[in-house]
Amino acid sequence: MKIFKSEKDFSAIFLVILLILSCGIFMSLKVKTDNISRKKIPGSSIIYIPSGQYLKVATFGNSSLLADLIYVWAIQYYSDYTIPDMYEYLDHIFLIINE
Repeated sequence: MKIFKSEKDFSAIFLVILLILSCGIFMSLKVKTDNISRKKIPGSSIIYIPSGQYLKVATFGNSSLLADLIYVWAIQYYSDYTIPDMYEYLDHIFLIINE
């Protein structure tokens, strides 16, 4: 007796289960990192963003899409007024968006 009608059914179910498990893992990691105090995480004030010329190569020609994502992230980052050194990298981030 076969449980799955074809190998395609098995691979589809396996993919769905894998996606659900990976989403669960990432959600639990997000909850754990949100519970850590911001002062305890070294370098948590900003993520590392390389220069624009390296990002152009890394995005394989989709630099405008990455610039839009960085812009949306910057809006969220700079709207949080509890970050003490938030303006330290302002020039670098918006230079990347302009490149």
